[in-house]
Amino acid sequence: MKMNQQGYIVPLLMILSFIISILLISLLQVAYFDRRIEHNSLEIMQAQQAADGGAAWACEKISANLLAAQNQESLPLKPLQAVVVPVDIGNAADQVNFTIPEPGAKLVDSGADYGVYEFNSSGVYKNTRKVINVRVKYSFINHYKMDAGGNALFQSRTFLDHGKIISYKFVN
Repeated sequence: MKMNQQGYIVPLLMILSFIISILLISLLQVAYFDRRIEHNSLEIMQAQQAADGGAAWACEKISANLLAAQNQESLPLKPLQAVVVPVDIGNAADQVNFTIPEPGAKLVDSGADYGVYEFNSSGVYKNTRKVINVRVKYSFINHYKMDAGGNALFQSRTFLDHGKIISYKFVN
């Protein structure tokens, strides 16, 4: 009888080692996919931050161009042309950059004391791209002078801010 019992140990060990092998392979696959997901999330986050950096850059450029045109009665229709050559952020070796695609920034709404400009900003990190659509409102006060006939003549405009983002949407 003892001989029959010893014959069961080898198949039992083989089955147990097979089950443990399958569990280890599954564990390694989960670890691999977890690292891959983490890597992809990092790339998406870096591209998103690059797009945000492009939006901040564009807001400041628009503000500077509006200030340069503060003595013109009408607001500029396109205060920022498209920036199609990638602008590197940080070290160029990091492969992080942004562009402001065509048509650049354009005036989409205006009133007696504000102008709203819209543009897209595209951020790239390695091979990952994120594009956002931004609308920025610039508030101002117009200054007028009365002529001899009692007509108001535009003198200049004072901007009250460097723009406030009123709409932020993911394009992709």
